[in-house]
Amino acid sequence: MTGVTFLSADLAGKRIQFLKEAAPAIVRVGVLLNPDHADDELRETQEAARTLGIQVQSLEIRGAADVEGAFQAAIKGRAEAIVVVFVSPRRRSTAFASWSSHRSHKLPLVGGWGPWAQGGALFSYGPDPDPIVRLAATYVDKILKGAKPADLPVGAAPRSSS
Repeated sequence: MTGVTFLSADLAGKRIQFLKEAAPAIVRVGVLLNPDHADDELRETQEAARTLGIQVQSLEIRGAADVEGAFQAAIKGRAEAIVVVFVSPRRRSTAFASWSSHRSHKLPLVGGWGPWAQGGALFSYGPDPDPIVRLAATYVDKILKGAKPADLPVGAAPRSSS
């Protein structure tokens, strides 16, 4: 068996650290996440936040219908920033649209993928999806040409920041 991975739990704590450097007065952060995701990003985020004196409010999104409520909960909970731990590509555009509609609350957003920063987030720090997709395509090509999946190492994404 082989494959590629987008998992990046070790980067979650760095996002909180960078956020604290960018905005040292922040003490409450809403963390947007899908609790069904296999990654440990929430735990890493909570640990980093605790060491920096930041309170974390979990904002769970299991489906598109949960997005607006999550942002309303962040505002009600007086979050001073939003950190996106893991939101699937299907929900990412919905989450971004909801965040954009709450810009009057001046909630900076930090994400783990470049498109967040390209769309107006304060910054993103995480795996670059383009090389992962290229690596996956390379693996498919090799397997179709006869390579054994067990002979191909599991690939991971290079890290990027925007």
